[in-house]
Amino acid sequence: MATGGANSEELGKPGFLHAESAKRRLAPLMRLWRMGIETKLAQTPRPYDEPNVSARGKNSDRILIFGAGLAVGWGVTTHDLALPGFLARSLSSLTGRGTDVDVVAHPDNRLDGALEQLRAMRLWRYDAVVIVLGVNEALELVQLEKWRHDLSELLAELGEVVRAPVLVVAIPKIRSIPVYNSALGGLAESHAAGLNRESAQVCAVTPHAVFVPLPHLAFPARHRHRGPESYADAATVIASALAPALEHSPHETDDPYRPFPHDEAEAEAERQAAVDSIDLSDVEFRRALDELLGITQASLQVRMAVLTVLDHDKQLIRTSTRTPITELPRAGSFCDTTIRLRGGMVVPDALDDERFRDYPLVAGDPAFRYYAGFPIESPSGERIGALCVFDPEPREADEADLTRLRDLALMVQRRLRTSD
Repeated sequence: MATGGANSEELGKPGFLHAESAKRRLAPLMRLWRMGIETKLAQTPRPYDEPNVSARGKNSDRILIFGAGLAVGWGVTTHDLALPGFLARSLSSLTGRGTDVDVVAHPDNRLDGALEQLRAMRLWRYDAVVIVLGVNEALELVQLEKWRHDLSELLAELGEVVRAPVLVVAIPKIRSIPVYNSALGGLAESHAAGLNRESAQVCAVTPHAVFVPLPHLAFPARHRHRGPESYADAATVIASALAPALEHSPHETDDPYRPFPHDEAEAEAERQAAVDSIDLSDVEFRRALDELLGITQASLQVRMAVLTVLDHDKQLIRTSTRTPITELPRAGSFCDTTIRLRGGMVVPDALDDERFRDYPLVAGDPAFRYYAGFPIESPSGERIGALCVFDPEPREADEADLTRLRDLALMVQRRLRTSD
C-alpha cells in the first residue's frame, strides 16, 4: 500500500523513520489516523477524582507524576486504580514509609511544553519527579535530535530545584494499547524505541536522572485502553527504581522542611497568602472539621484535638472540645515548630522539652504534657498550620500516633480542596 509516496517495502527498511523526508511524507497520514483515534478516546473512561493518592506510613515521600499516556489513567475512573495509586502503594511497601503522590497529566502534554508547566509548580515540595511523556511524540514522529535537546534542557533545570531524583519513564509499547494496534501503530512503536534510546543516553550522563525501562505491559481486555493490571505492572517497575534513589533524602522528623530555593521571607509571604485565600468560616467546612476533630480525639485517646492555622504572628484555634481559647501566640508554639519539620512531631513530655516548657498551654492551664502534630497544607501546597493533639498526661512516643495523625491530616486537606 502506498503511504504518502512510501511503499510498504520502504516502511520496513531500517532507518526509514530516521529520514526527515520520510517523516514529512508520513506526517499527514499520521495526523488523520490520530484524529480517528481521538474520537474513540472521547468514549474511554479516565479518572475524575482528585489527582492525589496517599499510602499509609510515617514521614512520607512526596512524588510528582507529570505527563501524558500512562500518567493520564485511561481505562479507569479513579487515580487509586491508575498509576498514582499503584505507585504510592508499591513505593511504601519498599520503603516502609508513607507516600503522597500528586499527578499532573493531560492527554496533550508534550516534552517541548513540559518545562513551562513545571516552572509554574512548587517543585521544591517534592522528593522526586516522575516524567511520563513520549507517546504523543512517537505518534508524531518527532525528530530524535529535538527530543534529546528538550529532555536535556528539562533535566538540567529540574536538577536545580528538585531535592531528589527525576525518573524518566520509557514510552511503553504503542501497540499494547488496542486503539493503536495497527500498521501505523507499529511505525509509532518503532519510533518510540528510538526516543527511548535517546532518553536512556541523556539520563546516563545526568547525575540526578534515572531512566526506567518498562516491560511489556499486559494487553488490556477487549475495547479497553488500559486496565489496573497495566498500571500495577508499570508502578512496580517505577517503584523499584525510585526506592533506592530516595534513600539519599532525609526522612526523620527532626530534619528541617526547607522551602528550597525560596528564602524564608519569600516562603512566609507565600504561606500567608495561602492562609488569606482560605475561607475558614465556610459552614460546610467547619461542620466537617468538627467531625474530623472528634474522630481525631477519639482515635488517639487524648484530651483535645486541634486545628491550628498560623495567621501572621498568631495561631487561630479550632478545637474538638469547648474552650474559650480561639487564638494563641505563634512564636515558640508547637504548631510553628511542626510546620518547619519534614514530617510530623511528637513531644512525649513538654515539661522535659526546653522548646515548649514555658509555652502557655504547658506552663499554665490546662498544663498539657503530651503533643503530636502533623502539618496541614493549603490546596496550593503551602503549610498553613497543623492538626494537633494534646493530653495532660505524658506518654511514650508512638509512631502509630503519627501514622494515624497523618491519615487524619490528609482528610482535612481533602476537605480544604473541596471547599476551595
